[in-house]
Amino acid sequence: MNNSSECNEWWCEKTGTLITLEVVVILICVVGCMGNLLTLLTIITSNLRHSVNCILVGNLSVAGFIYCLIILPVQAVIYHRHALEVPSGLCTFMGFVRFTLTGVIMVTLADIALYRLLKVVYYHKYMCMSKNRHFFSTIFLCWLIPMIFTFPPAVEWWGAYHYHASLLTCTLDDKKDRSNKIAVVTAGFIFPCAFIICCYSLIGYTVFKSFRRYRNSSRSKSFRISAIMLCIFILFFIGSFPYVIYTAVDKDYSYPIHHIWTTMFAWLMYCINPIVYTIMDTNFRSAYKKLLCCRQFTLLRRITVDQTSSV
Repeated sequence: MNNSSECNEWWCEKTGTLITLEVVVILICVVGCMGNLLTLLTIITSNLRHSVNCILVGNLSVAGFIYCLIILPVQAVIYHRHALEVPSGLCTFMGFVRFTLTGVIMVTLADIALYRLLKVVYYHKYMCMSKNRHFFSTIFLCWLIPMIFTFPPAVEWWGAYHYHASLLTCTLDDKKDRSNKIAVVTAGFIFPCAFIICCYSLIGYTVFKSFRRYRNSSRSKSFRISAIMLCIFILFFIGSFPYVIYTAVDKDYSYPIHHIWTTMFAWLMYCINPIVYTIMDTNFRSAYKKLLCCRQFTLLRRITVDQTSSV
């Protein structure tokens, strides 16, 4: 990364703003890495790993963890160095990883909505789709589908990634081919959101129709889990929607600071999911407690053994 002495960007004289951005990114990075890693360990080390829904939640956490581990530290370095330029190879890699992981999160949220719909409304199809072969094919598609749109810019077949100095980030190059950016936003945000809204609307309609019949049955548990997943989607939608809208409205980047804070707001959503699981799901709370208590017990046991052996 280079830092030229001649700086004509809006942030050149605003050191305090860049320090604030750097601190916020570091905090989001730390909280996001710890929260998503804790969620993954909780699922892996408990009976939650046998649940289709929890495996999909784990896929969300994998994408969020990688994003916080790779993208955010580099972004913090960019803010720290006041970078006017970034090596093209690094920028291409960062753009590819950034947009791919965002796409993985959106497609996974769509898959969660689909499986919730199948379980509540079409249970026999849910059982068929939950078989190992079908289910792991779904997980594979969560990662493959975004790459269909993010890989061509990486090799400059269709669009390209470049460093936007005013935004201090690597993003899609509007000058190279704007149609790719339109396709990425449409396929990666608008279509999944429309699909998810349709799924949860149908779930809600089913709940409304059968409330009296199923309020004391096992269906109520499925409805509650669906509500948790809907909450996760709403939070992600709230975090991503301002960025998408502002990108569409301010095509010339006339107000770059707004692009930056809307992007950071979206980053915040990547580390908030574990909090949602803890607050709303009793199974996750129990699994978290077991994991943390087990780690504390193991640590205390090692300390006791070390003290005994030293004596």
